Amino acid sequence: MATLTDDMIDAGMSDNGGLNYKQLRLLGVKLPLKAGWKSRLIGKEIEDEVYRDFIALRNSHLDPNGVAMKAKVGRYRQIEKQEREKVIVYLEKLGLTLAAEGIHNLDHHK
Repeated sequence: MATLTDDMIDAGMSDNGGLNYKQLRLLGVKLPLKAGWKSRLIGKEIEDEVYRDFIALRNSHLDPNGVAMKAKVGRYRQIEKQEREKVIVYLEKLGLTLAAEGIHNLDHHK
């Protein structure tokens, strides 16, 4: 068993100064975070294996450039939506429409 200290928690912090969801769940922290969450962990007893897993997850949510992957996913979705809108406008100019089952001629569906 290990008794959590401020230094032990800080040792698991990412290069960006945060913890990821899996780390917080390992320590029993519920989201959304509430003021004082870290101070409430100080002195908590956890299994040694849980602490090793906590440390092993350090930076696991960051890509090689140090960017949180969740943030990147949101950006990719935004780009994907913009590109999809461009395709739809282009198809409409050609008199076509995009449906789940493929591209259709607008005149054909009137």
